[in-house]
Amino acid sequence: MHSFYKQKKTEKGKRKHAFQVAEALKKQIKEEQATGVLSGITDNIVKFALKTSEYISQFSETMQVGKQTVEIKLLGGSAIPIYSISYKDVTVVFRVISEADIDFSAYARARNHSNLNKYFPEQYAMEEFTHRFQKYYLEVLEYCGRKDLRTVNSDFISRIEYVRNMLQIMAALNAEGFCFTDIKPGNFVIADDGRLVLSDVKSLRDVLGIGTIPINELSNNISIGYQSLLDSVNNNPGSSSSDKPMVSVQEIDYESRYSLGISIYEVLTGHFVVSEHIQTLTAIKNLVKQRLSDQYDSSQSDFLQQQSGEAVKGLSAILEKMQKKDLREHLNLEHEVFQSPVGSVLKDIILSLTSKEKSQRMEVKGALICLEQALHLAQSSSAPSFAEENSSMGASNSNYTEPKRISRRYSQAKLPTIFRRSSSTTVQEREVPDTPNTDKREQFKQSGKVLSMIFSSPKKEKAKLLEATETPAP
Repeated sequence: MHSFYKQKKTEKGKRKHAFQVAEALKKQIKEEQATGVLSGITDNIVKFALKTSEYISQFSETMQVGKQTVEIKLLGGSAIPIYSISYKDVTVVFRVISEADIDFSAYARARNHSNLNKYFPEQYAMEEFTHRFQKYYLEVLEYCGRKDLRTVNSDFISRIEYVRNMLQIMAALNAEGFCFTDIKPGNFVIADDGRLVLSDVKSLRDVLGIGTIPINELSNNISIGYQSLLDSVNNNPGSSSSDKPMVSVQEIDYESRYSLGISIYEVLTGHFVVSEHIQTLTAIKNLVKQRLSDQYDSSQSDFLQQQSGEAVKGLSAILEKMQKKDLREHLNLEHEVFQSPVGSVLKDIILSLTSKEKSQRMEVKGALICLEQALHLAQSSSAPSFAEENSSMGASNSNYTEPKRISRRYSQAKLPTIFRRSSSTTVQEREVPDTPNTDKREQFKQSGKVLSMIFSSPKKEKAKLLEATETPAP
């Protein structure tokens, strides 16, 4: 109890310091103008977008928080730079958001919604200000030091939980009339308390009661590789060049399901097919540029110029073919994570979300229900065997005799279906050597962590209670 109150006191102190940093930043907004460091940051947003790596290396700023001078660090960010400040025992992040960068009304509605606010980092401040006749927002947030789902390196059970969290977030947004146009592992951040939150605000759109959205509102908010929304719109015969290009909300939803399916695969396997694909395309494009340069280089021999021209044609054909290739063709759906029963359900979810027939793609809510049913069935199916074993162990302990000990063996053969691996391969039973009564395996079973046994690596043999065999006591 004492440690609980101590923890609460520590958390309260950290939040107090976080709000002090927020107040120090807000003080730089005077007479509707950004001043000091905040002014420099605002002016350099365009510079950051043009030369990200150079700007990060050159960035060096400090500011005053109370009586202490603190350093401001530039963490990165694609379109919206993110900065961090460490003050006493807390680190916060902040960003300056241009009015043109986000659908602010959508973000505000999501933030004020009781069921959705938990899916964003805690917000310490959101201040509107004007700088050089343009509207901006200063946002101060909690620092999520546990990175994002691109860097997650955890066991299979934890990854399943992250996938469930991803589905929960997307299903909740959809239910309240929002769409999120840039679903990828890097946009899901793990907060310090372990919850999964969305880090990207520019990709949130309020589509409640709306049928179409201007394409220019989405063009900068889609990760190339995870979906092909722009291509599908540009190739739409119903849109003329004179009309303002529009995209239907239904089309956005279909593409979001696809990118969610690819993202789920990447989180589960650690195999980032999109970055692999983009790297390959980039390498081929660089080769094409090099050969084009050789083809038109008059200092080269006619033969070399001719060969370079042929190489350009061949590489261009390969590039065009790869650009049209469905990412599903890169997925290894025989990966070990899909060999368990729940893994098999996840594979079906991925296949449905990424179906070539867009109208056949499973709704996010449906995918969430399928996963939760599989997890519930797995957990409930384990209970009888577990209870039976505990009962037997209790009886064995109450009638314990020194000379004999009950040793139990397990196999796949009689397991409830949900526990079995998808593979029909027969697992050869092994002799169980004599072990002390404090056998770690028995202690593990008694702990009640049944899911860890169910979802362990498929290479490990799943257990099933067989007939008890008597062995001499050690």
